[in-house]
Amino acid sequence: SKLDFFIYSTSVNMSGRSHLDRIGEIISTFEDEVDLIINKGDLSEGKASTLVDIRERPYKILRQGEIVIPDSVLLNLS
Repeated sequence: SKLDFFIYSTSVNMSGRSHLDRIGEIISTFEDEVDLIINKGDLSEGKASTLVDIRERPYKILRQGEIVIPDSVLLNLS
């Protein structure tokens, strides 16, 4: 299925920039860009999320983060 909207998660950031973990920074950066921000407060410092582009096959890792996904795993899913 296809999404016609973006999903933002705990390690939100603008493309090419480091992830944001302080709620004030997240709100000021995205308040005019998204319809909903769930405020769980400041996030613990750690690695950013792993991002995978699944719009086309073969799937492509955009950013390795806390969960490391080897390319070989993505090839088996494609």
